Amino acid sequence: MQVSPRKNVLIYGQIYLYVFVAILAVMCVALFNANNALNESLTQAHEENSSIKEENELIADILKKVRTQNKNLLRNQSGPNEEEIDELKRKGLDDPYNNIISDLGSRRELIPLKDESGARPSVFENVSMYLLNSKWAYASFDYDSTLEQTLLEYRVSDSGEIIWEAGVYPLLSI
Repeated sequence: MQVSPRKNVLIYGQIYLYVFVAILAVMCVALFNANNALNESLTQAHEENSSIKEENELIADILKKVRTQNKNLLRNQSGPNEEEIDELKRKGLDDPYNNIISDLGSRRELIPLKDESGARPSVFENVSMYLLNSKWAYASFDYDSTLEQTLLEYRVSDSGEIIWEAGVYPLLSI
């Protein structure tokens, strides 16, 4: 029995249609699986992001507490005693505490902070400077979300010149 060419075309057309539908179904399943994998990755990324945000908030709170504790400690216990103040005035400083702090503030080279390229930043935030006694000063400053604390040694010459010693001692970097 011979099949007419017209029937032959219909049979081949049906075969091609079934194959096309099967390929389309396989592609839909593959796309569905890929979409599920992307959704899982996105969910995991959101969870990691939330975790990092929580850690950053915790670190910011700790940093705020450290700054407050340091300021309170230094505010209550720092500065040259009366004998040291009299000696500094004898050497020519009319307001020793403010004269020395102003001099330190004008000497950016004393702050031992450099950025990733090795350059010294031109702008600092939250700068705090205190005299601990007639030999040591303390500086705290922020740069690019980093808290730096430094102990600096100084002396005042008999002519009233404030001389910062080469020793700069970084205390803390957060």
